Amino acid sequence: MYGQRQTLNAGHDGSNAGRCRYRTARKERNSRHHWRMPTWRSPCTTHALGWEDLVRTASAGQATAFGIGPETCDMDSGCGACALFRSRDADSPPLGMTDAVSRSATGPVACTPAAGTRRKGLLWILAIAVVHLAQALPLLTAVPRAIMDESWEACTGFALAYEGRLRNPVIHTRYGIDRAFVQPRVTQSLALAALYRIGGFSLATGRLASVLVGLVAAWGVFYLMRTWLSHDLAGLVALLLVVDSHFFLTARMVRPEIYLLCASVWMLALLAHGLARNSSVRCAAAGVIGAVGCYTHPNMAIVVFLALVLILGTLRFTRRAWIAITWFGLAGVLAAAPFFAYVAYAHARHDVHFIEQLGGFYTNLEGGGAVTPLVREARRWRGYFQPTHRGPWLLVVAASLVYAFIRRFTAQRWALVLIGGHAMLMFLLIKMPAHRYLVVLSPWFAMLIVLLAARLWNRAPVVGQGRGRSAGRVLGAGLLVVAAANQVAGNAYMAYAYREADYGRVCQRIAAQIPAGARVTGPLVLWTGLHDRPFLSEIDEPRLRVEAFAPTLRSRLMRFDPQYLVRTSDRCVSLGGLGPRRTEANRDTEHTWADDLAEALANRYLDIYIVQRGGVLVDRFTTRDFGTIEVYRARW
Repeated sequence: MYGQRQTLNAGHDGSNAGRCRYRTARKERNSRHHWRMPTWRSPCTTHALGWEDLVRTASAGQATAFGIGPETCDMDSGCGACALFRSRDADSPPLGMTDAVSRSATGPVACTPAAGTRRKGLLWILAIAVVHLAQALPLLTAVPRAIMDESWEACTGFALAYEGRLRNPVIHTRYGIDRAFVQPRVTQSLALAALYRIGGFSLATGRLASVLVGLVAAWGVFYLMRTWLSHDLAGLVALLLVVDSHFFLTARMVRPEIYLLCASVWMLALLAHGLARNSSVRCAAAGVIGAVGCYTHPNMAIVVFLALVLILGTLRFTRRAWIAITWFGLAGVLAAAPFFAYVAYAHARHDVHFIEQLGGFYTNLEGGGAVTPLVREARRWRGYFQPTHRGPWLLVVAASLVYAFIRRFTAQRWALVLIGGHAMLMFLLIKMPAHRYLVVLSPWFAMLIVLLAARLWNRAPVVGQGRGRSAGRVLGAGLLVVAAANQVAGNAYMAYAYREADYGRVCQRIAAQIPAGARVTGPLVLWTGLHDRPFLSEIDEPRLRVEAFAPTLRSRLMRFDPQYLVRTSDRCVSLGGLGPRRTEANRDTEHTWADDLAEALANRYLDIYIVQRGGVLVDRFTTRDFGTIEVYRARW
């Protein structure tokens, strides 16, 4: 300690320059023991949150493995972080980073970005768009096959586009949902309404909206990762996300998860850049996006809470932390005000119930109370990791998680907080064991994989040349190839297996038997194809309280007085558009208790209604995806 103090005092000659050198050396020494970002450095985009990582780094080669060396600095001059590299030399910049570094023996190091830095970023943005669109657009209406949820989500956007009201026109007398839709799932309805007005209503149009939102989400991942990483590493993270199987499916379905992912990524990106540059405007913008995400999907509240944890974890309980939290929270509250004003307006004018609409949808679905919480979470994570299909990818993720726990650089800390926080809060709050919600974690798993691969790739300057250099590069490149190839192969298999999904042909054949304007009742999955006719569906209540549903369904049928009734042997509720087709021969495959009861009860009362009204079978045919379909006409 005495020797260290003597070293610090060596440059303290009483002059201003000596005092500055003394303070700088002292603060550099102290920063070795703190997680928070020191405020005494001139922050650049690359190093503001990565400075403490550089201090802990043993060599330039190990630092540049994470894209935080001088090659990635975007400041014109005076970056304090790059001063560490005054006497260091990385033999081979990783992954094509060739930005020039000007060194000065007498003054601060001047970091001058290469002329092509901006062009490189634009090329990565273009590459992300090409890969995403090339993968997402082919067979858009076939993969995955249409499921019930897509009609459920599309009907609110349809009503908003063509009626000017946010409501569900298909489900009647359920907490006023057919008069005013007040669940916090509004953003998707607004996006769908805009696209429906432009391109017309169809399954393809609704899915195209998800594709476009997925592209914006992928660009947001690139922007977020540029907080800590180089253009090359950030681009690799975004590309690895784009080929992820869950992202592939989520960005092709009319469901809110892709909107949730997009909102969470951009909120965290603006927050990270706001903390890095001490920008209150970016923190406020992050709060606005967080609020918009919360009325995109309620699970966004988990990400918002974890964002507050990350602010405190990055800046500790400092004045800067409370300023960031204040701007973040204040902007979020103001952005959420219009939604709550709409809910209050709907309550005043209609017989609608916000709590019942929210609770009825999220607390009782899919038999959440029928299994223990541990079994429920095991199902959720098993469905996300899919060890039988994504085994190689799962092994790579496990290795990257181990490495993240060992190193815990800033980016890895953010990933561990978000992954661990989601696991804990979903265990406590979310009863529905759906693994599709975990797609919000896919960018962070992709980032951990890329960081591990980059560490292996750049291990050569640390351990030497020759065989060690070659082995490190082979391992690093092989890790990325295995992870990406496993995902691409799974996506290609899904596209091939479901290339002949026949939703459009099924709806056309049913519509050919039903005159225009005739009242129809049947499974909600068919509504998208029969939306131009008055339609009633019996969805959801069988899965909530079966014993209380019978009189409700009978009463609805009598009031609606359908002229045509459609029966299917597969409601496409629980398989997410994938899995075995259920026909008369394999109806028990992949069935859940809720589906069995719902389908049996609905069909039984449809049978009674058909018999009472003297129903006549007008068409019966077998389909690839929905089993046997029967169309009845009620006889007057």
